Amino acid sequence: MAEPKSNPLLLDPVYNMAEPKSNPVLLDHAYNMAEPKSNPVLIDPAYNMAEPKSNPVLLDHAYNMAEPKSNPVLIDPVYNMAEPKSKPVLIDPVYNMADPKSNPVLIDPVYNMAEPKSNPVLIDPVYNMAEPKSNPVLLDPAYNMAEPKSNPVLLDPAYNMAEP
Repeated sequence: MAEPKSNPLLLDPVYNMAEPKSNPVLLDHAYNMAEPKSNPVLIDPAYNMAEPKSNPVLLDHAYNMAEPKSNPVLIDPVYNMAEPKSKPVLIDPVYNMADPKSNPVLIDPVYNMAEPKSNPVLIDPVYNMAEPKSNPVLLDPAYNMAEPKSNPVLLDPAYNMAEP
């Protein structure tokens, strides 16, 4: 219910009532009703209807239909078909074979083998072993142990303790 302009990132697991143009990042776990061109980052766990070229970051939990070269960040929870060297950010839900230093953002739903300091953004759906202060963005679907004020962006599918 927050004003779209007051939140640089607006996440709504069910649906997003905000105007797509007012949010640089739009996440919708059920489906995305926003126009792909109005959002630089489009994430849809079910399927992604956006054109790969219109989104610098494309996430698809089922499979990724986008060409790996057209997306600087490629995330595929099932398996990652992208070459680690061609991606500044490589995310693999099973395990990450990429060197943590070569990826500014390292996400691993099972566990994160990378040093927290080498990653500006650390996301772990199970639990986050990284220090909250060392990560400007901390995401944890189960619970967030970080102080909301220490993170400019706080995402929590269960509940958000951060001030809008």
